[in-house]
Amino acid sequence: MMSPHYSKLKKKVAAKIDAWISDEHVRRKAQIIDPPLFSIWDPHASLDRLETITWYSMWIFLWDDIIEDSAAPSSGITDKVSWIHQQALRYMEYHLGLSSSPVPSLQY
Repeated sequence: MMSPHYSKLKKKVAAKIDAWISDEHVRRKAQIIDPPLFSIWDPHASLDRLETITWYSMWIFLWDDIIEDSAAPSSGITDKVSWIHQQALRYMEYHLGLSSSPVPSLQY
C-alpha cells in the first residue's frame, strides 16, 4: 500500500536532492534509490514523520557514499569525515536551539 503522501514527499525530496548534493554522480544515485519509498513502511504515517525518516535515510546515504568512494587511505577520508561530522553537529546544535551560529551549508 502506498502512502497518500508519496507524491508530495517525492517533490520535496527532489528539491532537497538538488539543493543538498552538488556532485552529479551522487545526485543521480540519490534520485535512483527513490528515498520517498520509505513511505511504504507505514502508509498511514503523517507527512512530517515520513519526511523525518526520509531526511535521515538521505543523510545516511550521503555519509555512506562519501566513505565508500573514499576508501583509499591516501584519499583524505579522515578530513572528509571530520568535516561532515562537524557540519552535522553544527546543523543539529542550531536546530536544537543549542547554538545561535548560522546554519552550515548543506552541500556535500
